[in-house]
Amino acid sequence: MVGGERYEFGEFTLDATERRLSRSGQAVPLEPKALDVLVALLRRAGRLVTRRELLDLVWPGSFVEEGILAVHVSALRKALGDRGDGPRSIETVARSGYRFIGAVSEWEASARGWSIAVLPARPFSAEILSGRDRATGLTLADAVIDRLGRFRQIVVRPTRAVQGYANAEENPTAVGRSLRVDAVLTTTLLRTAERLRVSARLIRAQDGSNLWTGEFEEPASDIIAIADAVAGSVAAYLGLKGGLNGRLNGEKLSRTQPPFPPEVYELFGRGRSHLLHASMFEVPKAIEAFRAAIELAPAYAGAHAGLALAQCAQAQFRVAPPAEAYVEARAAALRALAMDDSCADAQVALGAVLFWSEWNWAGAERSLERAL
Repeated sequence: MVGGERYEFGEFTLDATERRLSRSGQAVPLEPKALDVLVALLRRAGRLVTRRELLDLVWPGSFVEEGILAVHVSALRKALGDRGDGPRSIETVARSGYRFIGAVSEWEASARGWSIAVLPARPFSAEILSGRDRATGLTLADAVIDRLGRFRQIVVRPTRAVQGYANAEENPTAVGRSLRVDAVLTTTLLRTAERLRVSARLIRAQDGSNLWTGEFEEPASDIIAIADAVAGSVAAYLGLKGGLNGRLNGEKLSRTQPPFPPEVYELFGRGRSHLLHASMFEVPKAIEAFRAAIELAPAYAGAHAGLALAQCAQAQFRVAPPAEAYVEARAAALRALAMDDSCADAQVALGAVLFWSEWNWAGAERSLERAL
């Protein structure tokens, strides 16, 4: 089966692809064959599964005594909380077999047609949310959005749509409904002097259930590696194909940029936040932040691309003479592309320059198509 096969019943969730049973988000240990029996019953929920059928499904081509089924079913009932006053999950049909009688909902994570919102990351301790945390959280979300947005099978809300939730304490399900998405990806981060640890959850907006969780840790200077890992794991869970160089399904991506000091990503996030406000008063602050990031890391393509976009915004808001601003935007975009030719923001900025300043319609179209 393509993607992830999941079953939800009561407090329990079974991820058949990952072979993981959980109760209210906590893993429930099961022997491998007991898990196989449970999967077989869930796939046929509501109907009788004979002992012979179960033996053929769980031990294909092997001779196994029927009594082993009773052992595994007993273990399953104990794990699922069935008591002696009557089964709630697995019913024994005398001299025949077993039937799963609980209410079951199935969700196959092929993700085709699904929409996802990636919220800005928040610190593990949300009592004090500093400007540094907000900037880093937006940088991480922006990078994950960029990576997940490269898959055509899903729709990912842009950074502009989620940036307003950087300070919010709203329930993710309420945010998901507000943004009209099927699922919300939340991340929390814990920073030490040398390491950055991130916990991520994919939550279904309809009912708040956990679809997927993951833990990631990288050097504090490598937030982009964290973004790669989060996006790659989500993509693998959803069974997505394609993405960056066709290699975002749990594999480590080939890096086009080295890691930079954490302050660089904070400055980049601050610049993105100012730029996304789309205000003539915020654009100069964005330019200041991107230039400060470039001063610390001249080889950071993202900061040059951000500067190019901000300078295009300067021209559009008439904060600076358009001809001068577009010349600077073009130079910044080309610098970014020289460092990383897959930088979509740089292609967007170059397309804007070609369209608005140089009236080069064909060139603008090529840049924007490349950005997509």
